[in-house]
Parts: sequence; C-alpha cells; structure tokens
Amino acid sequence: MTTPDIEVYDRPEPGPPTGVSVRVDPRTGKTASDVVEEFRAGNPSIWIGLNADGGSFSIGVPLLSEGGEQVIARRLQEVLTS
Repeated sequence: MTTPDIEVYDRPEPGPPTGVSVRVDPRTGKTASDVVEEFRAGNPSIWIGLNADGGSFSIGVPLLSEGGEQVIARRLQEVLTS
C-alpha cells in the first residue's frame, strides 16, 4: 500500500522542535480537518491539533509513549488511503 504525498516539517518553526506538522496533499481527497476528525474518532482515539492555517495539523512528540510514533504512522496511512 502506498501512502499519498504529505509534507512533514518541524514544529515550531523556528526553534527546537517539539513535534511535527503535516500538510496533506489535496490530491488525497482529504483535508487536514478530515484527518484530525478521523484520528479522534478511531480506536485508540488520537488527539492531534488542526493548525491555524487550516491546511495542516500538528503532532506533539514529547507526550508519545514508546511505540506511539508507529501507531500514528499506521493510522495516518490508513486515513489517507481509505
């Protein structure tokens, strides 16, 4: 399964990163708001923040437990390819 194009960048810019922001390629047919809603509605519920630009969302890394990044990566792939 191939994951559609996304852009990931350190958050905040500039400064030491405390998380990542993800911009979703519009060709996926999903908006950042769609992704945020699907993350929250899933099991487990994952709360990520919609950025003020409305076209990207943020994931805070310091609060992730070990292996949490893998859960988020799998969910992101599921959401963007469904």
